[in-house]
Amino acid sequence: MAFVSTVCSRSHGGGINAFTNNNIPSFASIVAHELGHNLGMNHDDGRSCTCATSACIMNSGATGSRNFSSCSADDFEKMILLTGGTCLLNVPRPDEAYSAPYCGNKLVDMGEECDCGSQKECEEDPCCEFQTCKLKSGAQCAYGECCYNCQYLPGGTVCRSSTDECDLPEYCNGSSSLCQSDVFVQNGHPCRNQQAYCYNGKCQFYDGQCQAIFGSKAKVAPEICFKDVNSKGDRFGNCGYHNYGYKKCESRNALCGKLQCSNVQTVTVFGIEPSIISTPIGGAKCYGVDFMLGSDVPDPGMVNEGSKCGDNKVCINFECRSTDILNYDCDVEKKCHGHGVCNSNKNCHCEDGWGGPFCEVKGYGGSVDSGPTWNDKDTSVRDGLLVFFFFVLPLLALGVFVFMRRNELLRQFGLGRRKRSQGYQ
Repeated sequence: MAFVSTVCSRSHGGGINAFTNNNIPSFASIVAHELGHNLGMNHDDGRSCTCATSACIMNSGATGSRNFSSCSADDFEKMILLTGGTCLLNVPRPDEAYSAPYCGNKLVDMGEECDCGSQKECEEDPCCEFQTCKLKSGAQCAYGECCYNCQYLPGGTVCRSSTDECDLPEYCNGSSSLCQSDVFVQNGHPCRNQQAYCYNGKCQFYDGQCQAIFGSKAKVAPEICFKDVNSKGDRFGNCGYHNYGYKKCESRNALCGKLQCSNVQTVTVFGIEPSIISTPIGGAKCYGVDFMLGSDVPDPGMVNEGSKCGDNKVCINFECRSTDILNYDCDVEKKCHGHGVCNSNKNCHCEDGWGGPFCEVKGYGGSVDSGPTWNDKDTSVRDGLLVFFFFVLPLLALGVFVFMRRNELLRQFGLGRRKRSQGYQ
């Protein structure tokens, strides 16, 4: 069992696999299947997929398969384009490798500066030496988001842009080829004009969830839809599973069960044909969806965790809980002097124009975790100011002086010429 597109989620980026026999190829295929879900891949069943074998890894009944289908490739590409895999850009530490280190494996192991792979691959690498796994003469780096043409990118270069109002950008520091670790706004911070909360780098609001499933015109249905439909305890209205069956939502938890939308399109944007049910309630038309992804995939038609279900209330595990569970403890006015937000490491991330650990002084924004937002080695502004104050400004002052005293200077110049003329006579 694994969640879909959650490879970078701190709370859902994993899966459960049971090794019940000694069939290692079969178990390897199961692990690949569940990992595929984490990487955004849905089941191949009922889809027009191209597969090199009779059944590929993401087929719900396949065991022992070694190939992914064209649908799996498309699903993974979609997750990347929707910025669901930003953490995959974080380079693992050399001491976290699970294979025997050697020069040529294209992994930068302990003691190596780079690793370009085979001799043929290294012939095309301008930065790294073959067999030694050392940088070539004059090269500062060979890989990473902050490395270009074997040189470090200047500090302040954006290496990971913000993907959501609850996400924060990271910058190159000018002395490393790697981008800073990914951080985001602290869970529980208000977003969308106080109507929602930040949760794991996303502003979790109902309209956005409906639009992710049904398109840009969809909106959240009235609250009565949630209370009525989710009280039934079936596949179109529930608060998860309990004792091998669907769990009915208590009234206080209804907003944390199956998502209910209105003004929907007839086709979802997931690329999967689900079952859609329309329920008329009190003059409103409530739409719910069941993707039928199988027992190993949590239902993406449920309300997202972190959604605001009331004043100081948030959805966690299909229950409407107090926001205290998020441990949000950032007073931005006191801690960040009203000029920033707290990030997921509980450090202040300052707005542009403010700096310091607590955004208490003038600066360039960012945080101790984001990397510098400016290039401290760029002297062009300083040099420009020096030229202006010591060359351009004096010339301007001289010009203004000459212009203001032009009549007097002309008279003195004319008088001098007349005296010299009389002397010659």
